[in-house]
Amino acid sequence: MASESKIKKTSLSSKAAQAELRAKLVRQREQQQRAVLFIGALAVLAVIVIGIVIASRPPDTTLPTDTSGRYAGIPVGTTSSAPNKDVIPYPVAFPYMGNPNAPVRIEEISSFSCPYCLQYHDGTVVKIVDEIRAGRAQFVYIPTTRTGDYSPAGVLAVTEAAVCAMQQNKFWEMHDILFDWQSRYAEGAADHNRLLGAAGQLGMDTGKFNSCMSDPQTVSYIDASDKYVSARGMMGTPTVFLFSNGKQVLPPTQNPNETPGSMAGLSIGSLRGIMEAAVPSASVATQAATQNATAAPTQSSEISAF
Repeated sequence: MASESKIKKTSLSSKAAQAELRAKLVRQREQQQRAVLFIGALAVLAVIVIGIVIASRPPDTTLPTDTSGRYAGIPVGTTSSAPNKDVIPYPVAFPYMGNPNAPVRIEEISSFSCPYCLQYHDGTVVKIVDEIRAGRAQFVYIPTTRTGDYSPAGVLAVTEAAVCAMQQNKFWEMHDILFDWQSRYAEGAADHNRLLGAAGQLGMDTGKFNSCMSDPQTVSYIDASDKYVSARGMMGTPTVFLFSNGKQVLPPTQNPNETPGSMAGLSIGSLRGIMEAAVPSASVATQAATQNATAAPTQSSEISAF
């Protein structure tokens, strides 16, 4: 009997020990689970904090270094109507640079999100600024949102930025920035805060710029421009129309895949030749450019495009 009692006590003692061990293991698991949950919560919190910091940090607004002085001394303004009776009148005021009475007029239909327009800007436009400054040509920029690689919202945003910069006489500076940003930031160029930062760095009234970006009239302006380029037969961008002494210069052969009459494929040498042949002498052109630069609007003036 004593032996049986001892066995029962030992058995009971073993069960209690096992129960205590199980309870201990449960407590350990619960502690581990709490620790894991705590670490997970800390990780989520860290991600949230980092996200808030990143979201609140101003976006990079690096500006191209050769923009500020590129157009110094060149008359700038906005058009009223096409100066040639054979051309559909401009529906809105488009930005121009150069002597309005220059013998050569260059019209570019372009999109700030179009990579071929970026190539034309870098390979042609910036390389004929000296001809424009000399009074041999007027360059008119006609924006469109119907081509390019950005989303519809993205191309609209950058085009609005250009139009709003035009309102504060900063179109050509913003024009260069938007093309530079196409390769620098891709569609990130359309970030509203980035565009606002660029406006500030250009010395614009950012309040007016911001209001313009959300103004329905700005969208109406762009819609009118898009309808106009369709009426001109635009098949792609860049489309470039060239006029010398009031007559349109046409390509020797028409590429069926290009806009009829477009001279976008003209070489720099040929374009320079046309501009230089259109005036009797460089000295006369330079004098005309100087006179027009004196009468040109100052950089602090504002231009109404609507």
